[in-house]
Amino acid sequence: MFEGLKGPLRLRPAGGENMVPRIALIMAAIVLTGAAVTGMWVTYANGGHKQAVAADDMANKLWGRHIPSYGVTVSNGTGYVAQTGITGMTVDLTANPQQVFVGQAVTLTATTSEDVSGYELVIFDQTTGQWVGSTVTSGTTNTVTVTQTSAGSHTYVAYVGLPDSPADTAAASQPVTVTWAALSISVQASPNTNVFPGQRVTITGRVTSDGNGVFGQTVTLSANGGSLSPTSVTTDANGNFTAAFTPNAQGTYTITASCVGSTATATIQVRPTFTVSLQANTQTLVEGQSAILTATLNQDVSPFVLDIYDQTTGQLVGSPMTSGTTTAVTVSVPSYGTHTYVAYVEDPNNPSTPIAQSSAVTVTWLMKLTFAFDQVPTIYVGQQTTISGTLTHNGQPVPNETVALSVNQGTLSTQTVTTNSSGGFSVTYTATTPGTVTVTATCEGQSGSTTFQVIQGATSVTLTATPGSSSAGDTTVKLTATANAPLAPTQTLTILDLTTDQIVGGPTNQQTLTVTVTLPQGATHQFVAQLNG
Repeated sequence: MFEGLKGPLRLRPAGGENMVPRIALIMAAIVLTGAAVTGMWVTYANGGHKQAVAADDMANKLWGRHIPSYGVTVSNGTGYVAQTGITGMTVDLTANPQQVFVGQAVTLTATTSEDVSGYELVIFDQTTGQWVGSTVTSGTTNTVTVTQTSAGSHTYVAYVGLPDSPADTAAASQPVTVTWAALSISVQASPNTNVFPGQRVTITGRVTSDGNGVFGQTVTLSANGGSLSPTSVTTDANGNFTAAFTPNAQGTYTITASCVGSTATATIQVRPTFTVSLQANTQTLVEGQSAILTATLNQDVSPFVLDIYDQTTGQLVGSPMTSGTTTAVTVSVPSYGTHTYVAYVEDPNNPSTPIAQSSAVTVTWLMKLTFAFDQVPTIYVGQQTTISGTLTHNGQPVPNETVALSVNQGTLSTQTVTTNSSGGFSVTYTATTPGTVTVTATCEGQSGSTTFQVIQGATSVTLTATPGSSSAGDTTVKLTATANAPLAPTQTLTILDLTTDQIVGGPTNQQTLTVTVTLPQGATHQFVAQLNG
């Protein structure tokens, strides 16, 4: 790389400032003796002569430096002198390390056996043809840090040369080769779609070179949101690494993994959190009847499923919904009781851990009750009667159940009764107005009733007198009292002689009362018919 010095010769001291340059002696010898002595003085300049060896030894002792060595040639009567090195100086070059990955740094250290004052110590990249680092003009060491952005080998050599003519080599090291190997990184997220806020995502990746995992590499991890831990990991023996990520909201997240200048990314799609509601069209009904359960989501369930479970029986009701936002299921039970239902969003591949669930909804099926009433006869206003009945379930008496009673007219002795051991119950009814009476019994939302008639008793009466025969001066009169309606059992009909204040007919419970009275000739009596009760 370095060429011999050509053109006018320049003198440079090899020792102290007052020391006569050896090159001057060489030139004088050339002028005095001509080409014939060239060989001797070249030998002298190169230290082959005893005097040259002694002079170099003296320079090293006096100034701690070796003297330069020169080569002298004569061509066509012209003499040429070139410095061929520094007598006794050595240059070593080391690289630490020599096998690295692209983007990593290597330290090159050039070391000379003596101070390079008056010269330059530099490092050259033979692969690129470029000088690297800075120039050292004193001391014995030049340290340079180098790195490469692409894979390949670079060969470096350290040189000692003249400051104003660095192309002239005074000393050189052996070449040192450094190899940068390509490094690649991959990263994945699992799961990476249909992820929910707060759900854990596993981050895995691998660092490789030529397809082989690289151990001990530091990987830096980052995310554009959420929580990532750890953010710095070290690859294992197979080049693998792992971390955990938790998103905090809906959106798209990017995980970035970096290692020695190589970068890879993984994308995670986070959907909104599911909300589930469950409603029943009725929460109380009788056994044998059906209820409709409706589950509603805030978003399409796909690719998950929506199930409704009867927690009381541990059974799935209806079919799983695999798409859409709403499903309705009709449910019924074989016997009375209360059942609790919950709607779940589940991953078909992991049904043991629900993604979301609704609040519980309870539906109560009541016993199917039957009321049987004893027949009630027609009664009159003011009369009392007993209303009796029996409560049964599937033909069996139902004891100790509270029965509520009501009536459309008249009065009941109580509004609630409790069935006896035979399921029987009774209440006293008092009629206050005529008409059709309905007594209703209710238990657990179910009812039965009985009807009967209440009639009004007589409210007025008329009296007629029909003269009869006369005999011996007496006269007979037929008196007839007639009520306007049949008499109630508590009513009586009588005919009273107001003149004598005596009852002349009755009392009777019949609607018509007829009597015959005899009056003395010429006597006047006043009669009246009375409706009693």
